Amino acid sequence: MTSVDLINFLRLLYVGVTMGYGFRELGKALRMLKDIGVEGVIIGDTVLNYFLGVKELSGDVDLFVTSLSPFSDADLISARVERLGWDVGMTELGTPSVIALVEGKEIVIELYENLFDFYVPKQIVDGALTVKIGDFRSRMITLENYIVLKARAGRERDINDLQVISSLMNEGKLRINVRSIRKCSEFFDEDDWKSIVSRLRFVGIKV
Repeated sequence: MTSVDLINFLRLLYVGVTMGYGFRELGKALRMLKDIGVEGVIIGDTVLNYFLGVKELSGDVDLFVTSLSPFSDADLISARVERLGWDVGMTELGTPSVIALVEGKEIVIELYENLFDFYVPKQIVDGALTVKIGDFRSRMITLENYIVLKARAGRERDINDLQVISSLMNEGKLRINVRSIRKCSEFFDEDDWKSIVSRLRFVGIKV
């Protein structure tokens, strides 16, 4: 644990916040965001955790917002979030990062939209599933679409995640529809498509 991690841990301990959280707390946070006009589709690592049946979550939740613009309406979102008694930070894109506090659990929900190099095709958003997050029904992209977005991003941590997914597939612990992956990759332009296919084949996911 680095000194920064230790400081964050002690800060959370001091205010009575635990490090992990569950889907029940996340569902309550998403419902509260909906009540203030912030709705969207879950697109990040929460997708993989959901399909793996993980109970204890950690890390950020990535939400592709569909009800307004996180970038243009950032001040409006911040004002509404602060009225809930929550804090607001900022993502790498300059969009709001909501720091929700639910039942003593801190949940960071990063709000995204198509901006700069960040891109989620409309077909992926429109094809999102409706799933139960605690007692809240939320929209979430499919696991296959999550894999394609990981491959497009192509950062070192994304490749590492894809290698883990490939291993889980080979071990029969994760069922993936390769045909859906192939179809999703075609939502991107030719250069992106080539990169996606190349990275997926590199980690052993044959498309």
